[in-house]
Amino acid sequence: ENGEKAIAIWEQWQPHLIFMDMQMPILDGYAATRQIRIREQELASMQIITSTKIIALTASAFSEQRQKTLDAGCDDFVSKPFRWEKIVEILSQHLQIEYLYESNSENTNSSYSITNKSNAILDREDLAIMPIEWTHQLSAAAAQGNDSRCLELIAQIPSALIINLTKLIESYQFDKLMLLIQSQE
Repeated sequence: ENGEKAIAIWEQWQPHLIFMDMQMPILDGYAATRQIRIREQELASMQIITSTKIIALTASAFSEQRQKTLDAGCDDFVSKPFRWEKIVEILSQHLQIEYLYESNSENTNSSYSITNKSNAILDREDLAIMPIEWTHQLSAAAAQGNDSRCLELIAQIPSALIINLTKLIESYQFDKLMLLIQSQE
């Protein structure tokens, strides 16, 4: 939700690994990572905790961005949009875990939502139920490519519509989202 809450949750849970969104309100992921690293050093000197792996999540794939996240104290870097396979690879690499894959009908059905995210079918009429101010806010967030704000806004609408809009946002199809919104304005 924001960098301050990320630090508070880390202090409470001290997880083995964090996927840190680098673009957050109040305190961004860079500052939150630096603060966690400072606090880890303090606690490590008292032999209280071990280091948490922090993986940066960012929309940028540029090498300068990667270096900036590493300089902030992140252990690795994943650029959006990321694939499920990349997340599994990162978890395996940084937590030294192995996965066993088994094929069965239950696993096949559950992977549908991961592999077919771009199949959302929406029309402009689907958004007609929402107030015009809401569509203006969603349009602004989509124009900025602000996935977290888009998701905050769609949390205010009926669940069937939320599912389809979320699929568009998670697959970074902001252009399609903006086309849906334009007829409402």
